[in-house]
Amino acid sequence: MSRSNPSTIGLFFKGLGSIFSVVFKVFRWIFTLLFVVIAIAWIWLIISAMGGNIEVVPDRGALRIELDGSLVDELTYVDPVAAVLTENRPREHRTKDLIDAIDAATADERINSIVLVLHNFSGGGSSKIMELGAALQRFRKADKQVFAAADYYSQSAYLLASYADHIYMHPMAMVDLRGITTNRSYLADAIAKLKIRFHVFRTSEFKDAVEPLVANEMSDEARAQTELWVGDIWRTWRETIAANRGIEFALLDQYSNQLDQLMRDFDGDSARIALELGLVDSLLPRDQTLAQLTSQIGAGEDEGFYAYINYRPYLMQEVRAVAPESDGERRVGLITASGSIMDGVQDSGTIGGDSLAAQLKRSRLDDNLKALVLRIDSPGGSAFASEIIRRELELYREADIPVVVSMSSVAASGGYWIAAPANEIWAMPTTITGSIGAFIAVPTFEESLASLGIYSDGVSTGPLADALQLDRAMSEPVSTILNLSLAHLYGRFLEIVSTARDIPLGELQNLAEGRVWSGTQALELGLVDQLGGLEDAIASAAQLAGLEDSYEVFEPARPQSLREQIAAWFLGDVTSWLAPLNGGSQGLFQQLQSLGALLQLDTIQQFNDPRHQYLYCGGCGPTDLL
Repeated sequence: MSRSNPSTIGLFFKGLGSIFSVVFKVFRWIFTLLFVVIAIAWIWLIISAMGGNIEVVPDRGALRIELDGSLVDELTYVDPVAAVLTENRPREHRTKDLIDAIDAATADERINSIVLVLHNFSGGGSSKIMELGAALQRFRKADKQVFAAADYYSQSAYLLASYADHIYMHPMAMVDLRGITTNRSYLADAIAKLKIRFHVFRTSEFKDAVEPLVANEMSDEARAQTELWVGDIWRTWRETIAANRGIEFALLDQYSNQLDQLMRDFDGDSARIALELGLVDSLLPRDQTLAQLTSQIGAGEDEGFYAYINYRPYLMQEVRAVAPESDGERRVGLITASGSIMDGVQDSGTIGGDSLAAQLKRSRLDDNLKALVLRIDSPGGSAFASEIIRRELELYREADIPVVVSMSSVAASGGYWIAAPANEIWAMPTTITGSIGAFIAVPTFEESLASLGIYSDGVSTGPLADALQLDRAMSEPVSTILNLSLAHLYGRFLEIVSTARDIPLGELQNLAEGRVWSGTQALELGLVDQLGGLEDAIASAAQLAGLEDSYEVFEPARPQSLREQIAAWFLGDVTSWLAPLNGGSQGLFQQLQSLGALLQLDTIQQFNDPRHQYLYCGGCGPTDLL
């Protein structure tokens, strides 16, 4: 009797598995395409039922900006199928889109005002808010008014609202202005109880990204350096609000630090406190706020509602669609690097070493590109991926193409590594940057497994053959290798910054070791060149390239898969086709988007460096406030 060869059987089942995998992918794509076809049909039916009622700019009315979510520099990729099957899709508003819409409205005689609807605004970083605020100030200088309305003002919402001429608030609400905090959970005891051993190597005590793994509280070094930059950012907040609202510092400090006493004085009426101190201008219920806005702006076609157009359709119809034609020979490129830095190719919302490098290379080889602006909003990540990106920017310098970096809310550690080669670095006063340092963190589970009666044993050809096996204790030679590797990486980081920024190594040591700085502090220390937003960085890049007279800002598309293109079309551009329903509260597909979600990666999955080396600012705090 013949017997089948085990290897042949294995190949058979392996091939069968491959076939099933292909069939599954085919059915997935069929489902996706069918879903898109059904969606298009649905859109057509609703447009027909609405009589083709697409938003148009009123002869005289407001630009309505409802920020039901957070500000971002790059929209997070959302799978079109997951967007419908889940309910946690992030609500995001691209900061540059908002600024472009506001600047266009500034010159548009039909737009007489802006209404900021901030009920559900969740921030996204004070640097982005202040850039948006600068655009609102340009709008006001054109003798146009800005109104802010919300039931309740979160701290981020109030910072943005402070740029308005008039702030409306519900009489049962309050302004949250408590100050800034950076709290993290410290896990040393929990890790010990789980019998996990974390082997942590870092360049200094100031490089505190891994501190929660090895301690139960913040170290003195981490506390000292965090107090410096958090205090500076909070000072900028207070200065901004005080200047915008004409309020004395002492009153702001009293409100944020002694609200309990004020609540006693005002019998617990938080809204009246905000009114008396000048934080808001009117305490009105929603219907009266709407009536006042209608009186100020002018009535629209909807009964009892002011004339307006939402910013997304305005952006698509009046800004993007009517952009002046260009010969394409005088281009300033704008590329965004947003999110944690990971190795390989990544979707938008995460910086992939290979994907961003490919985008940078393709733009560099474009003969019409005369300068590049790289917008960075990242706490860092993989050291290897950061170097792949940095080298591409270095090639711009070799090709004599000016590079200007615009730092957003955070550009620290790996975010600073990739910024270093730029001709100029611009930051906002509240940008979080620096964190020049590195770490390695490797967990091993031999004690956890042993407590369950699981042990590891085997044969190795040498003492390093089983290095970095998570079920084996880390040997002394492996520990030595990792320590020396980290020291070399840190030395490389210092060398890159010292050369690029022309800072002597001895002086740089005092600025590095993982220390974090605000944008204002970084300017004083020579880590950045100028304070300003994205528009300032673009203008500077054009000047460096000799394009002051006329130039086109061009955003080179990141290479996208067909899946990403469908998602971008369906969850992006389609939303601007339809008029908002229910008195303008949300567009039809904005409501549809509320059903969408992106399954977020766990933090541990964001660390995929092939050598376990990371340039990451773990102590940079909650960027929705900072």
